[in-house]
Amino acid sequence: MISCKLHRTGDQNSSSTGAQHSSAVITNSNDLLSEILLRLPVKSLVRFKSVSKQWLSQISNPRFTHNHCLRNPSSVSGLFLRISLISLPPEKPNFDFISLDGKPTMAPFKSLMFSDDHEAIDLKQSCNGLLCCRSFRRNRGKHNYYIYNPVTKQYTTLPQPKGISVFCIHLAFDPQKSPHYKAVCVSKSDTNSESYQIEIYSSETGPWRLSKGSFSVPLSLEFDKAVFWNGAINWYSFGEASLYFNVDQECLQTMPMPPLPEKWDTKRCRYFGESQGHLHLIEMDGYNAPCTTHFDVVELDAFTIIYPNMVLEGESFISYAFSILCLVRGREEESCMVLRIIDEVILYNVQDNTYKKLHDLSPTLGDLLAYDGSDSYPYVETLSCV
Repeated sequence: MISCKLHRTGDQNSSSTGAQHSSAVITNSNDLLSEILLRLPVKSLVRFKSVSKQWLSQISNPRFTHNHCLRNPSSVSGLFLRISLISLPPEKPNFDFISLDGKPTMAPFKSLMFSDDHEAIDLKQSCNGLLCCRSFRRNRGKHNYYIYNPVTKQYTTLPQPKGISVFCIHLAFDPQKSPHYKAVCVSKSDTNSESYQIEIYSSETGPWRLSKGSFSVPLSLEFDKAVFWNGAINWYSFGEASLYFNVDQECLQTMPMPPLPEKWDTKRCRYFGESQGHLHLIEMDGYNAPCTTHFDVVELDAFTIIYPNMVLEGESFISYAFSILCLVRGREEESCMVLRIIDEVILYNVQDNTYKKLHDLSPTLGDLLAYDGSDSYPYVETLSCV
């Protein structure tokens, strides 16, 4: 028995010594440590920043974060939903968080209060993991714009553009091509009050600079509905044509829009977004109510059994009350739609016509909760620097 105990102790000492040796080898080799860390998911890397100063430095290194993005392309894992409540002032927006896997997940944030100037902040755009945010300064001059990473909690304040009347600022970021992002600002032209101009800010080179020439826009173009796709900022228009701006080439081009369907007088955008390299647009008849649309899709009949209140019957039509929050493509061409039906959020698989409930939306008594595609923002986990 004594020899057995001594032998077992020797094995434990040997294992401990081997583990310590392996740990020392990893610690003393940045290349080996980097190779191991590159294989880990974003959430684990955020936690491992607190292991040591060496790990913090390694994980925070811009070259490492870019390599991690290249080797681990991220997809949409959740949605931020702006909450519209009668009792909630519009200048103090709150956000709900929907995890697309249906598992309980702590929300990255419920409100945006990260800046030093203590202004309430709204979310304007989500682009491959980074968020473009804007402060409320209704009576005190220009808005501040921020680029924020909700995973790392890092943010940067964009310098004020030179334009006198800013209409919008959009984020252009593709981590598969560059670790740097650009911001595109549309404002009134300095030389012609009826024309517009574009300024560009680069996280790599710094200050705003004026892009070439001024331009006019069709009256049907909506600057607040923009999607970064295929290297360009694409704007929605309810007319026959819209515009897109190629960020690298600094070239403004016309983009044809889908023709107006027969028997439609006008049309309205229900969803405009990007997923896995595809641009998606869903429109509705402009005379329908904001929460209704006509879908000639047989599969909706299954929803009406479970959600009978979603069926809105008129004298000459039957329509369905729901909101399209997001369209997500899988890596094998499997597409899902995130829908809000009454006070539930569901994930609907377009290929096999199955669905599952993701989240309950429970409005406070006397309040009105309103979600639409324009109020939802994809959440993508990334370590990208701002």
